[in-house]
Amino acid sequence: RFREEIQEKMESDNPLLDVVYFKSEVSEWRFIKLVKEKLRNEKFDLFLLNSTDGKHLIWYSILKNTPGCKFVFNIHEVHNFFYSRFHFGLRSVLRHSGKKLLLKRADAFIVNTEAMKLYMEQKKVTALPIFWIPAVVFERNELAQRKEHLKFTITIPGTIDERRRDYHFVLAVYELLLSRMNNTPQLIFAGAPYGSYGIEIIEKAATLNIKGADIIYFKDELPEKDFTAILNASDLLWSPLKIATSIFDGIKEVYGQTKNSGNTHDAVRFAKPMLIHKELNTTKEIESSILRYDSVKSCSEIIADLAADQSRLTQLKTLATQNAIAFTIDKVSAKFQAMLSRVISARE
Repeated sequence: RFREEIQEKMESDNPLLDVVYFKSEVSEWRFIKLVKEKLRNEKFDLFLLNSTDGKHLIWYSILKNTPGCKFVFNIHEVHNFFYSRFHFGLRSVLRHSGKKLLLKRADAFIVNTEAMKLYMEQKKVTALPIFWIPAVVFERNELAQRKEHLKFTITIPGTIDERRRDYHFVLAVYELLLSRMNNTPQLIFAGAPYGSYGIEIIEKAATLNIKGADIIYFKDELPEKDFTAILNASDLLWSPLKIATSIFDGIKEVYGQTKNSGNTHDAVRFAKPMLIHKELNTTKEIESSILRYDSVKSCSEIIADLAADQSRLTQLKTLATQNAIAFTIDKVSAKFQAMLSRVISARE
């Protein structure tokens, strides 16, 4: 939906602009082949690559043959590309080489958080233009479709993945709530378990449920409509991110600084207040609807206090809706158009 709305808005505002979106509804290799043929047979002024999915050299081999086409690269992990290093092994060397060649081919970069843009500028990782364009649009019609849960509900969106989120911390907080509250909040893990860690977490959640907890989890990936319904009906989103993580080639990334979490996008898209660690940077537009903790104790106290104070919860929800207005289709589209104007009009 995000892609369709941006495309429609930009084309309606710019009659001479023709936006072509390459859909990845086929196999990965078929998709790459389709893009290659399109770029070879038609003239494009600009090509925006959202993700390489590890096929760095392949994408470079395609883009090196399009000299008249500006290339804008969406960077999801700053260190992974700008501080890439290789280990012994052919695959590692090829990935590293592909990253460097793609960076060299780029004419500009997009990042999805303002904090990432500021970090790149402060570290002077590139002399090329860097644009902050949120990867989410807030839709007011979602508000009318909300059906609240019967009790105070907290949702953690995303896979139960040890590399990204600390679910042992989450369960420790919930155990403390169990010992202090007669009616604990409903907690939903809105994502499938990843690997043995994910299985371990849902098994521990099941054990806590026997003791009186109210934790809902899923063993398979959630269909988008179910995910949307769960988040729409939630009172609070919780993002228990590991601030520092290493996902690609052992390269350290810092959430909120060199890497963004989709949970921030969820908070905007569904206009929900969010609970996060105090060290996590996030976009200033949603700061007033953010709650921050620094320990199991402080996190449990925030949740217990919020469960007991309906007026405070209502206030946070109102702030979250007001904050999400900074991400309407008009405002996000304007950022896209500013990027297009600068990159396409730039002299060789």
